[in-house]
Amino acid sequence: MNARMLRLKIIVIYLFLAIAFQCKEAPKSKKESGINKITEARGFSLYNYSDFKILSVQDYFPGATQQFKYVLAKNRSQVPDSLRNLPFIRIPVTKIALSSTTHIPSLVLLGVESRLVAFPNTSYISSPNIRKRIDDGAVIDLGSNQEIDLEKLAVSKAELYVGYQIDQSRNLNETLKSINIPILLNADWNEQTALGKAEYIKFFGALYDKDAEAEKIYTQIKSKYLQLKEKVALEKNKPTVMAGALLEDSWYAPQGNSWGAQFIKDAGASYIYANTTGTGSLKYDLEKVYRDCKAADYWIGPAQFETRQQLLEADSRYGKFAAFQNKKIYSYSSKKGATGGVLFYELASNRPDLVLEDLVSIFHPHLHPNHKPYFFTPVL
Repeated sequence: MNARMLRLKIIVIYLFLAIAFQCKEAPKSKKESGINKITEARGFSLYNYSDFKILSVQDYFPGATQQFKYVLAKNRSQVPDSLRNLPFIRIPVTKIALSSTTHIPSLVLLGVESRLVAFPNTSYISSPNIRKRIDDGAVIDLGSNQEIDLEKLAVSKAELYVGYQIDQSRNLNETLKSINIPILLNADWNEQTALGKAEYIKFFGALYDKDAEAEKIYTQIKSKYLQLKEKVALEKNKPTVMAGALLEDSWYAPQGNSWGAQFIKDAGASYIYANTTGTGSLKYDLEKVYRDCKAADYWIGPAQFETRQQLLEADSRYGKFAAFQNKKIYSYSSKKGATGGVLFYELASNRPDLVLEDLVSIFHPHLHPNHKPYFFTPVL
């Protein structure tokens, strides 16, 4: 009887210890399903779990085949053992270095401008809030984007460098390894849809643990964009549009599947080269462009030209286009920051709703008779 009782006690103790051990270890071995709320962007995915996030980056340049994964958490102890091999980013990031002006608006919209400590060629930044920090000496200029000053980046004490890669020739991970600052690739420049680019506010929302705020902002931008698109879709009149300008002896214009061409279509107009394929730039001689576009109703984005006189001084043949003669040329280059940075290049990809609203007011002025353009101004 005593032997049986002893065996029973041993079994009870064993079961108790097993249950206790299982409860203690459960958080690390627990199978948990993350939810990816990225709907439009193709260059990243974001899976949110209870204690951590997994950020995946792909398509960071045309033809890129490698995918990078990062694990984000407040403490490394929250990361499951199975993910300890992934690069770790502690959130919220308190000091960050960025590489593109397109990254700036997300910080402003999320109210975390004070986290920016370093940036290459700070003169390109237009945001008044960030410009003040630059003037106050709170943001270190890293020099050229192609060859950033590693010593200055180290001095900035940035916890993270958000960079981009345009091809295989540049390995940023190797470049920054010597100063022990992790790099996170951002693929916003390679996105080809307006809403896909705008969704990168969620990318930065994850870094600052402001996912809910980022989701709310993006939803508002997307809703406004789609409402405008649906409203103008009812218009029967589709004015014809040409775009671009000469660079040396060749005319460059957006290809038919590009971001710029999509804006023209969504704004209820007919882009002359809408049926071309590709997401980059077309390269034609002026004679072809004149044959195709001489009667176009509007001319959008004539490079950096801000007046008709500048166009004529560059090439008198510009004056032959109907859009030139009818004063229907609109530029996005005239709105600049205090040090010359073009506002459109910084903000347009983050606020496609503002771009679309401008274009709708140009192509269909009766829909927005009192609209004051945010980016586009007439070339007079």
